[in-house]
Amino acid sequence: MVAPAPQAIYQAERYGNFTYTFTGLITGATYKVRLHSAETYWTATGQRRFNVTINGTQVLTNFDIIAVTGGQNRANIQEFNVTPSSGQIVIQYATVTDNARASGIEIVLAKPAAPAGLTATAGVSQVALKWNSLAGATYNVDRALASGGPYAPLFAGLVSTNGTDTNVTNGVTYYYAVSATVLGCEGTNSAFVTATPVCAPPAAPTAGNNGPLWTGMTLNLTASTVPGATYNWTGPNGFTSTNQNPSLVNVDTNTSGLFSVTVAAGACTSSPGTTAVTVDPPASVTAQMLEGNIILSWPGGTLQSSTNVSGPWFDVVGATAPRTNATSAAQEFYRLKLQ
Repeated sequence: MVAPAPQAIYQAERYGNFTYTFTGLITGATYKVRLHSAETYWTATGQRRFNVTINGTQVLTNFDIIAVTGGQNRANIQEFNVTPSSGQIVIQYATVTDNARASGIEIVLAKPAAPAGLTATAGVSQVALKWNSLAGATYNVDRALASGGPYAPLFAGLVSTNGTDTNVTNGVTYYYAVSATVLGCEGTNSAFVTATPVCAPPAAPTAGNNGPLWTGMTLNLTASTVPGATYNWTGPNGFTSTNQNPSLVNVDTNTSGLFSVTVAAGACTSSPGTTAVTVDPPASVTAQMLEGNIILSWPGGTLQSSTNVSGPWFDVVGATAPRTNATSAAQEFYRLKLQ
């Protein structure tokens, strides 16, 4: 006999037809009803028999204490798992022969079952957990880094049947189990589930620049817009920037090279977008006399002319280097527009 009552309980009795109603219980929870009895008056079988009904269901029929225990003054416990109806457990004793008899009634909240339906859904730097509910329960979630543990508490006393673990590292597999607690009594852990949070990096940005460039000009770098992202540029001579579209003034040939930019959304970083930058030596227009003509040369940009050194200046439409001007032509001034 498991966990008998004190001896004095079995020496006491209530007899006849009677009903006990236990109220304030958790509807949907499972309770263990323990009926304590001992035959202290009769000495043979068949002298006392009775029925017991719990919440309308007969659980004992023609119950004979001596027939079960084998003799007088021997304790007996009958146990039943019962779910309350409207928060109540109603126990009725009904006489069959002589008088029904009870020494004690014990209502014990059974250890709650492990919650069923635990799922773990991995996301970016998080794991979403869900499980089925148990009546009147709060929940504890444990986490481990290996199958079988050791498990450490992650959440305690949750009222809801879900939770999100954000203290995770992408690429690491985590093991989760959940238990239920009802009125301070904690049940066993559920079967564990696993999840591995992952990164979903944004697409690489498109990088560009305002070349062609010559020494002394301003380099403007550009990157396509990625909503909600942060930017990180790197380039020659240790260049770094967190601006989406950074600029470098007064560049020289040492600035030439490959610039790259990445974007980060949350903990995930994209592949780099790149743009090649070439900075040429200082640009100028050169003039050379050849066979009665003036040959104009320039490395790039737009050739402009004016009849006065102070302007106004106009683009020379269709001009490409080298350009031949006859010495007999009207005097003009030339310059380059680089951007």
